[in-house]
Amino acid sequence: SSREHHYIEEKIPLYNAIIEARNLINMPPRDANPESLVHHTLSYKWKQFDVQVFDQNELEKIGCNLILAVGAGSRKPPYMMLLVPKKPQKWEKYALVGKGVTFDAGGIQIKPDTAMLDMKCDMSWAAAVLGVAKCLDSLPHLPANVIIAVGLTENMTGGNAYKPLDIYKAYNGTSVEI
Repeated sequence: SSREHHYIEEKIPLYNAIIEARNLINMPPRDANPESLVHHTLSYKWKQFDVQVFDQNELEKIGCNLILAVGAGSRKPPYMMLLVPKKPQKWEKYALVGKGVTFDAGGIQIKPDTAMLDMKCDMSWAAAVLGVAKCLDSLPHLPANVIIAVGLTENMTGGNAYKPLDIYKAYNGTSVEI
């Protein structure tokens, strides 16, 4: 019926967002790394959001030491992306934050082999919020004043990997013991 057709039509942006998130999660780890996810995000023609990308140097300058520590053992540098409304409203602000550890081998404290096969999914929250962003972007106007933040890094076992009991100062000033 026409009513069911309309219901399905209005849900298409949501379905596309779900498919987008699942496709990102299901990418092989070799293809889903911090840099490729940044390029993927920048290649989209955003109508509602401006994308700001913070590379390793910028993350160091602003003190994002934890994302830098997690990525220290990888040859792939970490990034952070902010999707900021092009036309911010005066409404209450909301934030969606997506953890994007594109592969989490565990650094020096390597994960057991049975757990390793799921570690490409440690970026599921990043995929989810990017899907939400694309869903919101497809609307005629943003229904909320929302900023979307995505941290992207890879936790590998290289010689620079952080170690258990290391202490790092977080962006908010909190000291965190690994």
